[in-house]
Amino acid sequence: LPAFITCSEQEHIFLPDNELRILFLGQLIRGKGADLMLKTLAKLDIPFRCTIAGEGKDRRILESMVEKYGLQSKVFFTGFVSDPAELWSNSDVLFFPIRWQEPFGLVGLEALAHGVPVISFDLGGVREYLSDVCGALIPEKNIKQATETLTQFYRQPELLKTMGQNGLTLVKNQFSEKQFVEKFKELIGGLQ
Repeated sequence: LPAFITCSEQEHIFLPDNELRILFLGQLIRGKGADLMLKTLAKLDIPFRCTIAGEGKDRRILESMVEKYGLQSKVFFTGFVSDPAELWSNSDVLFFPIRWQEPFGLVGLEALAHGVPVISFDLGGVREYLSDVCGALIPEKNIKQATETLTQFYRQPELLKTMGQNGLTLVKNQFSEKQFVEKFKELIGGLQ
């Protein structure tokens, strides 16, 4: 059964300050790939700001990478956030730089439910919902292509808006509570 998500009804505004607002939301552990995101950000040549929301044993390593790459004025750590609603409304793209076979990646679906496009490395179950219609699947650990994609997103804000709307539509049509209940009924009906 696919997960279900409730969609935001708030209109999403992209690039209000003419800088790409990138969000990482998750545990700060090696498998989640925040280090790969920082390597990507170090190569970006566009105005951007990145929020890293989460806690984990790799936080100090990631903070030292931010210093190493001179990103202190562009990358900010929030720690654990129990209610990410404000994070969604203040981001233009979720970067999901996984380096392991993530079973599904619910955070990506949450982003889409808030009208936020997703860029992710193509591993595990993320391809069950992510396509170029609502974001970008990047070959595993391909920092060059991730950099190019983020640059394209910045240069084409209308693309971000279209992807955000497509993501909302996808979640409403395939990952709503109604869809979950219908698929659950089919499943238990087949077991009788």
